[in-house]
Amino acid sequence: MKQLSLNQTPFGKLLCTGSLLAFFLCLMASPAKASEGRPEALFNDLKQRASKIDDLSGFLRNYVGYCGESPEAFECRRQAAVFRQQANRETYVFFAFEDSLVLEIRPLSEAQFSIGWLPFFSASGYALSAQPPKKWNTEGLPIYSFMQLLGQLPPDSHMRDVGQWNRFGRLAAEVIFAPQGTWKAAPKGKTPIESVKVTWKAIRIFDSQSGQTLGVWVN
Repeated sequence: MKQLSLNQTPFGKLLCTGSLLAFFLCLMASPAKASEGRPEALFNDLKQRASKIDDLSGFLRNYVGYCGESPEAFECRRQAAVFRQQANRETYVFFAFEDSLVLEIRPLSEAQFSIGWLPFFSASGYALSAQPPKKWNTEGLPIYSFMQLLGQLPPDSHMRDVGQWNRFGRLAAEVIFAPQGTWKAAPKGKTPIESVKVTWKAIRIFDSQSGQTLGVWVN
């Protein structure tokens, strides 16, 4: 959702906070899983074992089970409960593009940069997120903080290219997650947002035109 209000304070799985220099140094000192140069192999292993979602909005509707108060509501809720029970045993992967992907690019050096990704993906009025938002903006939209990963320039590319790709919606993501239930929340007087609660497993940021990977994060 491009209209989301964003908290610009960087933080992530490795608790790399503060200045960009501190974030970079934290990454360099992080556990082997994040620094051995094998994140793509780990990502591909997770992806091979995940079920692919072609229609995220359809998945969200089936999981949440928006059934209303019609005569068929009871059967609708029963089917949603069965769907959730089965889905909670699996991991899933989907593609996120400009309409649902919010990224922030910050240079670290001539060849490396941080990629902040917003851990909130929406479709058809539903959403994926790890937890309800703790804050809302004046328009009733949720405020989330970016999670961070370390990006690397593709061959024959420049830092300005990555910034332009982001501005013009050329960057995309493959996202792997495990569903864990649902949550519903809203600021006072606003329509509730209903979401699938997830554990984020991994994300790959890539150039949608060339397919080249810019960065990978694995939980």
